[in-house]
Amino acid sequence: MNRSSKITLLQRLLSPLSPLYQGVTTLRAVLYDKKILPSKKLPKPVISVGNLTTGGTGKTPLVIEIVRQLSRQGLRLAVLSRGYKGNSREPVNLVSDTTQVLMDAKSAGDEPCLMARKLPGTPVLTARKRYRAGLEALQQFSIDALILDDGFQHLPLQRQADILLLDGEKPFGEKQCLPGGDLREGPSALARADLVVLTGRPSEENRIRIERLAPSATLHSIRFQATGVLHLPTEREEPLHILKGMPLFAFAGIAHPERFYSSLISSGVDLRGRRSFPDHHNYRREELDALIKEGTARRAEGLITTEKDAVRMTTFPEGLPLYALQLGVTMENPGLFLQEIRRSIGV
Repeated sequence: MNRSSKITLLQRLLSPLSPLYQGVTTLRAVLYDKKILPSKKLPKPVISVGNLTTGGTGKTPLVIEIVRQLSRQGLRLAVLSRGYKGNSREPVNLVSDTTQVLMDAKSAGDEPCLMARKLPGTPVLTARKRYRAGLEALQQFSIDALILDDGFQHLPLQRQADILLLDGEKPFGEKQCLPGGDLREGPSALARADLVVLTGRPSEENRIRIERLAPSATLHSIRFQATGVLHLPTEREEPLHILKGMPLFAFAGIAHPERFYSSLISSGVDLRGRRSFPDHHNYRREELDALIKEGTARRAEGLITTEKDAVRMTTFPEGLPLYALQLGVTMENPGLFLQEIRRSIGV
């Protein structure tokens, strides 16, 4: 039985607990809404970017794009993240300041480290209590607003704009809450959203349901697309067209690796094979050597992975070139999207 089959079987066994989980998360949201459970407010506006399901909707690329776009408009921002899978035990971690990246993925977590690398000039901080990270950012830097990464369920910190990212094709995931499904909360949580961002084209039925569940939110559409290639470990940027016709062996440790493989095929890669690992997987040297061996056996001329995987690598194999596919966000109406964010936060 492969890992995917084991997870599916476990979810089926645990599905009777899903209504209980949904009830607890709904009650928790109500208690915060009624101010029975306390939440704290930072002196500067907070923009939360999150999702309804566990992983794989593209929060990190969207956060990066929002920061870039708002920075171009003159706003000074900082990113606050939980630092998932980072092993630092400090209450607050400064992953990057306005001049340099200060921590690696092992200490800070892969997503904060990736954001720090992609957003030079923007401080990135991690903490379990994001309020503390926000105070630290405001004490150290001149900040106009803060971006709360993966923050839709982080209700202890007040926010002025809640951006909810949904997969347009499966906006409600497996239609069941954890642990039997992949929903972090029930669909009624959409009522908290100020902006709903859809990836892909939802069915008319799903669009109507989203509009009904999030009556005060504006709907926006984005798409993710490959934009370029990094040659590792030098991080030298190459144009996307170099991949056309290139025989490559792909590997990834992300929530939905099939999307990555599809992007490679769409970019013209001659995909000679693929290997998937668990999300946030830390690669050992022997695993990378095995990938080189398998790629060579399949007559690949190189290995390719995601940028998120690349930041988790501390050693790089020899024998075949290694590349990382760069991913970008295209907004259907960026002007309106940014206008809605700025209206929500009052800047």
